[in-house]
Amino acid sequence: MSNLLNCPTLVVFLFLTGCSTQQYSSPAGDGLKLLPPADASAPVLLKQKVILQSAGKQQQFLLVARFEPQRLRLVVLSPIGQQLLILDYDGDALVEESVSSIDLPGREILAIIQFALWPAQSVRNNYPEKEGWLLKIGDEKRVLQDGGKMHLNISYEDDKLVIDNKIRDYRVIVQLLETTEL
Repeated sequence: MSNLLNCPTLVVFLFLTGCSTQQYSSPAGDGLKLLPPADASAPVLLKQKVILQSAGKQQQFLLVARFEPQRLRLVVLSPIGQQLLILDYDGDALVEESVSSIDLPGREILAIIQFALWPAQSVRNNYPEKEGWLLKIGDEKRVLQDGGKMHLNISYEDDKLVIDNKIRDYRVIVQLLETTEL
């Protein structure tokens, strides 16, 4: 699970950077799902550095994520510490607070983080093959496809998480800075 803990920051930074360089529009049927907070592993507080690569540009962010069985809370910060986005999810409702003028896809950010970090069984339960999903889940990689179309390719490398979002055409690299078990 330690490799998986790198994902939340990477995903958030990826979305922030990608969304700040291009207008965000959700493709029809992207279908990414929010998973129950209780399905996460042990409660943890993560601090991560996120690098977003999109359209030949690169941006950096900081991410602070708190995962507990009853609630998930993410705060995305600029490199100078300015709050850009706050996500708060209790399993029923997702509350998004954007402190910047950038319209960020908070629901999608959280869904990608969960796909990358949640236990394999939870992911399999929520992306069933009977709904057209094809999953490949291993220790070093996770892949999500729908109807033969690649959505996500996630690799776990040492203390880094690399997320390739094929739908949005961007890459996010998340590096874990600090982990605190709660």
